[in-house]
Amino acid sequence: MKNPWRLVIAVAVLAGLGLYLRFGGKKAGSATTPALVTFKNKQVVRIAVDRPGQPQVILDRTGGNGRGKWRMDQPYAAAADSGAVATLLTTASTILPAEKLGTVKDLQPFGLNHPARVALTLASGKKYAFLLGGKSPTSENVYLKLASSPQIYTVPSYVKTDLEQTAFALQDKSLLNFSSDQVNQVTLDYHGKHFQFARNQGKWPKAEKANLNDLTDAFANAEMDAMISPQGKDPAKYGLVHPPVTVQFIWQGGSGEVLIGKLKSKASGDYYARSGSNPAIYTLNNYLLDDIKHLTKPVKKPAVSAKAKAEPNGKTAAALQLHPVKR
Repeated sequence: MKNPWRLVIAVAVLAGLGLYLRFGGKKAGSATTPALVTFKNKQVVRIAVDRPGQPQVILDRTGGNGRGKWRMDQPYAAAADSGAVATLLTTASTILPAEKLGTVKDLQPFGLNHPARVALTLASGKKYAFLLGGKSPTSENVYLKLASSPQIYTVPSYVKTDLEQTAFALQDKSLLNFSSDQVNQVTLDYHGKHFQFARNQGKWPKAEKANLNDLTDAFANAEMDAMISPQGKDPAKYGLVHPPVTVQFIWQGGSGEVLIGKLKSKASGDYYARSGSNPAIYTLNNYLLDDIKHLTKPVKKPAVSAKAKAEPNGKTAAALQLHPVKR
């Protein structure tokens, strides 16, 4: 029988060689390696993202004590996606360098002569700015340096992905903010036809109940697919001056409306749309249109058998059978 330890030793050697090749012979960042910078997410009050050739993205936290909500101020005003912001900040505060390359004068080979820049401002006034360059040719790492230091590092590629976010990635993409179980009324205008549905004692009309639940659930969770025009320029181009489809929801404590215009393309299946209270034009997926269409179709009545039709009042013979009268 062959010695099993020889196999174990061979696997360990190969694993070690793989790490050596991946990280250029230097130890990758680990739990014992200090992060480049450390801070708590609640301490950050401003995020600025500058990407070459793109408008600057600025987000500010409203309110104090690290509990305020994030809002995007540039390149357009919008509520921020709290999850995306949390990911950016958590990644920035836990960057473990894979390699420390030292100081160099020529930054071009590292893609750091025209880098993306992500700057964070803390409530104390302290600032951290991360400069993100190109990919390392020998690994999946990317080059990074702090604006406050000439030192260049390589870091895992996810750092660049998480920090170098677009405006659309950082904004709240929800169409409307409501809970489907709070909706009391739905109004549809669909290609010249008007429909209105309301709960009665907390219940939707029985015939449309399933379709109304599908519609309210879909819109409660729906998100924009892409931002087309934050300022809502040229709405006629997108069929939104006189939109063929409008859906309005009234819920406990508020209401909201979505105007749906032209089909962007058959290939994408997306439609141009905007909210009733905001001029921004975006696209949404056609599955939402399908849920609307279902409510515009006549409700099918249960099928009646030929035997039932033959009986008076549609009742069966058994139901009409007379009981004998005792004399």
